Amino acid sequence: MKAELENLISKLREELTHYGELLALLEQQQDLIVSRSAEGLLENLGAINAQVPVVAAARQHRDQLRKDLAAAMGQATTLSFRHLLKLVPQE
Repeated sequence: MKAELENLISKLREELTHYGELLALLEQQQDLIVSRSAEGLLENLGAINAQVPVVAAARQHRDQLRKDLAAAMGQATTLSFRHLLKLVPQE
């Protein structure tokens, strides 16, 4: 179970990083709109369109690791994070 938990934690960190990158692109987009930079906005939209599937893939992988952890703990793979975390030992 320890390996599954460590993998899940690592994947959560990675997913958070991808969300951060997407947020940065969206903030950049806002600045480009305000400054009316059409060319920059087109480049930004391309970057956003490339980042969205990366975020989706990270989320899907993280969800699989959640299922793996639940199975390793002898729980249903449909168990939510909230309920699963209550079952994880403190140490």
